[in-house]
Amino acid sequence: MLHFMSGNAYALPYLNTYRGAEGMAQFFPACTNDFRTDGEERFYRFLDDATGKGNRFLVWYGPNVGGFEPDFIVFHPDIGLVVFEVKDWAVSQLLEADPHGVRLRMGGTVERRDNPLRQARDYALAIMDALHKDGRLLSRDPFHAGKVALPVQHGAVFANIFKSEAQEVGLLKIFPADKVLYLDDIHHCSDLSMDASGQALTSRLLYMFRPPFPFAAGRREIDILCDVLFPVARIRLPQRGNQESRENDQIRLALLDRAQEAVAQRIAPGRTLVTGPAGSGKTLVLVHQAALLRRSRPDIGPILMVCYNICLVGYLKRLLVEQGLPLGPAGVEVRHFYELCQELTDIGIEYEGHEADYYTSVVEMALESAQMSGPRYSAILVDEGQDFTAEMLKVLLALLNEKSGILTITLDEAQSIYQAHRTWEGSGLDVNFQKFELKSVYRNTIEIIDFVNKWLKKDGKAKTEVAGQLRGVHGPIPLVFKVESSQEAVEKTSQILQSYVKEGVSLSEMAVLFAATRDREGHYLPSLMVRSLEEKALLAGVISRDAYSKADFDITSKRVAVSTVHSAKGLDWLVVVVIGLEYLDSIRMGLRLPALSLVGLTRARERLVVIDPG
Repeated sequence: MLHFMSGNAYALPYLNTYRGAEGMAQFFPACTNDFRTDGEERFYRFLDDATGKGNRFLVWYGPNVGGFEPDFIVFHPDIGLVVFEVKDWAVSQLLEADPHGVRLRMGGTVERRDNPLRQARDYALAIMDALHKDGRLLSRDPFHAGKVALPVQHGAVFANIFKSEAQEVGLLKIFPADKVLYLDDIHHCSDLSMDASGQALTSRLLYMFRPPFPFAAGRREIDILCDVLFPVARIRLPQRGNQESRENDQIRLALLDRAQEAVAQRIAPGRTLVTGPAGSGKTLVLVHQAALLRRSRPDIGPILMVCYNICLVGYLKRLLVEQGLPLGPAGVEVRHFYELCQELTDIGIEYEGHEADYYTSVVEMALESAQMSGPRYSAILVDEGQDFTAEMLKVLLALLNEKSGILTITLDEAQSIYQAHRTWEGSGLDVNFQKFELKSVYRNTIEIIDFVNKWLKKDGKAKTEVAGQLRGVHGPIPLVFKVESSQEAVEKTSQILQSYVKEGVSLSEMAVLFAATRDREGHYLPSLMVRSLEEKALLAGVISRDAYSKADFDITSKRVAVSTVHSAKGLDWLVVVVIGLEYLDSIRMGLRLPALSLVGLTRARERLVVIDPG
C-alpha cells in the first residue's frame, strides 16, 4: 500500500477545439454535451482532437453493457477494444492506494473508492461476456475456439493529475504510465492532441495496449461491435422482397454516414431541424431517435411521431415495430396530422376532399383544444415537415412539454408539393433550432439520381434537384416510353411489371404512380391499372382512393401499389413506374411541377420507368 504526501492540484483550462468534421473518428453518441464529470468531458474532447483524421477509431461514451456503464470504450482495428475509466481526482485528495482501491479526502470526510484500473478490468470482462453471449465474434482457431476473437484491454485516465505529480508521490507504482493517461497526455496542447493525423494517438495506444494475439477486424466485426455496444443505432427495415433485394437494401443502409448517426443519437431536450434531399434517411433518423429516447430514458413520457401523408403512418409504424418498440402511450404514438386534430377536438373530421378554408378551421379548433388541454408529450418527432404550416406547428408545440420537451422536425423544401405556401419565416417558430444537414443520398441508385436531375433541368427553368453526395449503389439506367394514349400506358406498364415478376421481384416491391388520376377523357386511371394487372394474374390495389385505403396501406402486402404521387410521399419501392408527368406539365401545376416530379421519380430505389401518355 502506498501513502501520499499532500500536494497542490493543477488543472489546465480546456480550450474547446471540437471539430466534428468529416473523416474523423466515429463517436457513440455523437454531438453530446451531456457529461457526468468535467474529466469525462475533457477526455471526450481530447479523443475528438487526438483521433484527428484517424477515421478508423470508434469511441463509445457511457454505453450500457450487461448492466455496466464503462466511461469510455475505444476501438481501433490494429489494437482492438480498450476500456477507460476516467477520474477527476487531484493529488491533494489521494491519501493511499493499492491494487484494490484508494482512500480519498472528500471535503471533510475520507472515503474508500475502487481502483479505477480494477473498475476498467471488470468492465472489460463484462464486454467480453456480452460478446461471448452474442456469439458472432468468437474465435474459430482450434486452440482458442469459443473465446472472443478481439483483444479487450483496459486502462485509466487521470484528468487532473500530471505525470510528474504522480511520480513524485509514488503513484506510478500503482497506476503505471503504460496503463494510464495523465493530464500531460490529454490536455489541448499535448503532442497527442496536436497531431491532426491521429497517428500519434494510434502509436501511443499500440505501445500501451499491444494486442496479445493476432486478429482481423473488418466491416463485419465493426458492425457486430456497434450492435452489441450501441444496439439501437442499427437499421432494420420491414421485409418486403426476395433475399437479393434485401441484401441490396443492407448494402445501401450500410452507407449511412456519420452525420446521420449523429442526428439519430441526438437525444438531449430541445428543438432540432434535420434537412436533407430525398433519400437521405431523414425518416430513419426519427425512428432511431424514438428508439434511443424510449430505451435510454425509460422514465420519459409519451412520444408522438406525426406526419402529413396518411399512407406514411403505416410505414412509420412498421419501422418502429421492427425496432422492437411498442406502439401507443407506452412506446410511440403515430398519427397523421388531421387524425391528431380529430382526437384533440373530439369531432368527426374529413381527412381530405374539402376546400382549404375547411382545414384552416380544423387547425384553429385543434389549436384551441390543445391550448386548453395542455402539454401531453415529452417528445414530438415530425416527418416531412415541409408539409406543415406555421399554424399546424403551433398545435404541436401546444402539446409539447415546454421545459424538457424534445421537438425534431425533418424536411426537404424541394419536396413541397402542396398548393399552400408552407413557411415558418416571420412566425417566430423558426428560432432556437439546432440544425443538421444530411448531405448523402443513399436510397436511390446513382443512375436514378443522375436521371432525376437531368429530367428536372430539361426545360432549363427548374431549379429543383437532388442536391447531395451520391452514396448509392449502381443499377439499371431508367427507361422512358412515349405512348399514344392512357390505355396504352396502362398496358405497357402491366407488361413491364409482369416481366419484373418473372425476374423474381416481389409484388410488394413495385408501385405505379400517377401524376394525375384522370386522363383527358375522364377515365379513372388507377382502376384501369388494377384491372390490367389483375388480367395478367398480378394482384394490385389502389392505395390512394380515399382516406380509408390510405390508412389501411401495408407496404409489406404482396400486391402492386397503385397510387398518386402525392400519396407515395415518404415511401419507396424497388421498382416504380411513373405515368403522366409530361401530360401534367401541359395542363397545370406551374411551379409545383418540379417538386412533384422529384417526389415521384425518387420513390424508385433501383428501377425507374417513366411513361408519357402523349
